[in-house]
Amino acid sequence: MRGWLGLGALIAMLAVGCGDAEPKRTQFFVRIEADNAPASIARIDLEIERAAGIVTVPIQPSAGAPPVLTLPLTREVQLDGDETGAVVVTAIARDGAGSELSRGREPGTIIAGETLTLVLVFGRDSVAEPQPLPQHAELVLTPVAQDFGLVALGASADATFTVENRGDGDSGALEVHAAGDFAVVGGRDDCAGQPLVAGSACTVLVRFAPTLAGARGGTLTISGAPGGEQPAALTGTGVTRGALELTPPSHAFGGQLVGGASAAASFTVRNSGDTPTGALEVALGGSQAADFEVATSTCGPALAGGASCIVSVRLRPSSAGAKTASLSISASPGGVAPAALTGAGLAPARLTATPASHSFGTVDLTRSSAALTWTVTNAGDVDSTAPVLSATGDADFTTVSGCTAVLAPRGSCTVQVSFAPTQVGARSGRITISAGPSSAALALTGTGRGPNLLQVSTTGGGSVTSQPAGISCGSDCSESYLHGTAVDLSASAPAGVRLLAWGGACASVAATTSVCRVTLDAARDVTVSFEAIRPVLTVVPSGPVEARITADQPRIECSQAGATGPEWRSCVQAYPYGQVVNLRAGAGGSWTGCDQSDATTCRVTMTADRTVSYRTVQPVFTVTIDHTLYPFGAGSLVSIPAGLSCWPAGSLLCPASFTFTGGTAVTFRAGGSSSYQFRDWGATPCASVGGATGNECSMTINSDVVLRPAYQRFFNP
Repeated sequence: MRGWLGLGALIAMLAVGCGDAEPKRTQFFVRIEADNAPASIARIDLEIERAAGIVTVPIQPSAGAPPVLTLPLTREVQLDGDETGAVVVTAIARDGAGSELSRGREPGTIIAGETLTLVLVFGRDSVAEPQPLPQHAELVLTPVAQDFGLVALGASADATFTVENRGDGDSGALEVHAAGDFAVVGGRDDCAGQPLVAGSACTVLVRFAPTLAGARGGTLTISGAPGGEQPAALTGTGVTRGALELTPPSHAFGGQLVGGASAAASFTVRNSGDTPTGALEVALGGSQAADFEVATSTCGPALAGGASCIVSVRLRPSSAGAKTASLSISASPGGVAPAALTGAGLAPARLTATPASHSFGTVDLTRSSAALTWTVTNAGDVDSTAPVLSATGDADFTTVSGCTAVLAPRGSCTVQVSFAPTQVGARSGRITISAGPSSAALALTGTGRGPNLLQVSTTGGGSVTSQPAGISCGSDCSESYLHGTAVDLSASAPAGVRLLAWGGACASVAATTSVCRVTLDAARDVTVSFEAIRPVLTVVPSGPVEARITADQPRIECSQAGATGPEWRSCVQAYPYGQVVNLRAGAGGSWTGCDQSDATTCRVTMTADRTVSYRTVQPVFTVTIDHTLYPFGAGSLVSIPAGLSCWPAGSLLCPASFTFTGGTAVTFRAGGSSSYQFRDWGATPCASVGGATGNECSMTINSDVVLRPAYQRFFNP
């Protein structure tokens, strides 16, 4: 913005050559203007003597831009009577030094703070004989300053200026210029391009259309040659139009229970412009606008520039789920200011249970089922209260564990229930989980089942017991067991009795197995047969000597194969349990399998099948050499097989006796010596038991034998 020029003090000091006449006081104005500011008018008061002379008037500008004077300036002065004179400003000098700063129409400049001097020439005589002054146009522009006030951006304001030609000559064609945000309105200007005759006037329409907010300045310049240049200072203030702003630009209400209302959220409506808005309109928009409401408003019909008001909005959801809408404040002028609204309708706590029902199936009386589990979920959008459980129906259902803590939205807990029937047949009940106004029900069903009977019967003297306990038959032969119980039956036989057979539910079990498992998925019968034991005694004779073994009650007559008579083949016999049997053998031998035995007897107690073996032993017989029939140093005596070998017979080297196993076939051979020769066997059993052939005697040794060989000496002729 361009500055103004002002003259702070204008002091006139008049030094004139004066006579006796009293000075004449007069007053006139000097127009001083700058190239960058509107014109400034300085008033000059003078006391003028009748005599002509040069008057200097010091002036001191306060500050500002360089002045431009139009020189010379002539003013007529009315003296006494009809006398007139003229005051002419011919020059402006700097610092009173007489150096001209401006003369004629040439501009001059001054420095802020320096003192200038106006040079005025007064001439009375020339007026007394007036000479026609040259005609000139003098343009005057009014007003010399115009403030357009506050004008909104985008709008405009007009002002009319008048141009007068106060000179005595016509001006040249006028030039009209406006600077800054100011413009001459075309078609509304009858000055531009036209000369202005003396004493006439024209008008100029100037329009202020601010391009920026704030103080704006410019100049309207009217010039003509002749006529000079006349400025007018133009000022105005650009202001913004009324414009609505809404803060905050959005608000999230969070969750609110369906049917309830949230706390109100406040929005500030502000006119950010400098001019008032039009009438305000508050509206809620969007497909879910019905879930929001305007709670309060401090806004009036319009909003002044820079002013603000408050609108508050609440969320009042009618259904669950996300909610969106918009708040808009509009005015013309002012525009539309929107704010986004979000929130959510929260469903109240609502309990659900899955599954809706459970069947425990069939459970035996006195037994409890495994616990079944329900999942309880809060399907609402807010916390539940602490759940409370209650039961109705048959009292056979028991809550093992339940929900006791507050459930968050979508949170869950578990309820476990068991079934312990107290009666046979179908049973039912219901457990209700309540949390405030919401509840969920669990339907419970099950069937109670009674026990199954196990009946055992025995024959033959044995007994049967059970595991689990309950049966001890002989005396207690029946028991009821829970369905599906596996019962092990154990058969026990006393001494002399054995398990014969299983029957009924145990028919597939072998008699050699003493335990039968019965699964009681229904009532079951089991039979167990026992019988008295008759242990069998088997006698096995063997050995080199035939043995005959006998026993009484019942009779055993047993021998090795080849014994005479069929009765001697009765080697196997059954006896009552526990009977003592005495076996006898007719020949010496050894027993095995006896409880007690000696060489010929064996005792056996028949508590089980027994086998007794008897093996005969071959006897040993002694062969004795009778030395009395051969002298010392007689011949030799040997046996085949070897056993006896002595030389010479009857010497100390020949033993008196030695032995042979019974049944051994032996040949004895006698031999001579250098002095003796064998003679005969003498009184020997050789002839009867074996036979004698020369010097050999053969026999089978089945008894003790005495040999009496005889020798005789050789006689040399």
